[in-house]
Amino acid sequence: MNKTIIPVSVVAVCAAAFVGCEWGGVHSGESWNDAYSWANFSGTYKLVTAVQAESSSSSTDGTTTTSVSENTISATATFAVASGAQSATINGLKTPVVPKSVTIRCGNWVFTDDGAGSLVFQGSGDAFGGSISYATGTASLTFGEAHGKLNGTVSYGYTVKNTATATTTSNGRTTTVAAPITWLNLTQKGNLLTFQDNAGTVYSGKITGASCPKADDGGYVQAGHIRFTFEARANSGATLSGSISGDWSGATTANTGTISNRTIDASYSNGRTSVQFQAVCGSTTVYAREVTPAGGSTN
Repeated sequence: MNKTIIPVSVVAVCAAAFVGCEWGGVHSGESWNDAYSWANFSGTYKLVTAVQAESSSSSTDGTTTTSVSENTISATATFAVASGAQSATINGLKTPVVPKSVTIRCGNWVFTDDGAGSLVFQGSGDAFGGSISYATGTASLTFGEAHGKLNGTVSYGYTVKNTATATTTSNGRTTTVAAPITWLNLTQKGNLLTFQDNAGTVYSGKITGASCPKADDGGYVQAGHIRFTFEARANSGATLSGSISGDWSGATTANTGTISNRTIDASYSNGRTSVQFQAVCGSTTVYAREVTPAGGSTN
């Protein structure tokens, strides 16, 4: 069985479902490593119990006020187009979608939104195009060429509003209560991770270790539990650390599979606040593939 060797302190093998995955006590190294891409955990995770971020206080002679902030959250979604279909409808994008933030890749075709609700084809062909409703999160595409089955990805931004209340006490002390953290949006690119919470705080980090079931004699990973450990930090000093896990199931004759029961078990830490939390996300279809890292070798 051919295996792709991951360099720089990564001594196990992670390849496509048709090649096999044999992580175990693996360290991610310091730089970007694409070997983790096929087991992608990107998505929006809802916290089982909200985490209250640390409050701040200062002296003031002001009065009680309520402030509302609006933040842009990055998100992705996937879709499929049947062979020969001349159009596609994409539903369920989080709203309101930010104008001019949408990029749709469908096979080798790319569409971007013009900020006025139209999806512009980035190529030649008058029969290509589409539209996007920023309010409802629905997009439509039209295709001007014959094609086989296509897999597509939507990258976009949407806005959330968060409220923080500043209350001045009788001794002139103001306490600002931050909005509770109720969900995290995770973007994974190889071993690099970016989290963004509902208050707009961004945490950057990486995978620090991984484990995965070994392939059978035929080179397939048909079922098993995948677990990544990670560390991430925000500019404010807040940190997230713990693990991301899910249950993998794949087929013996196809390079696709599903990761279900995706879960984050981690701790949030900021100043005097340290809280354990769990967050969950739905299933996702992944397109496993053989990985040939830069500087690697295939035996």
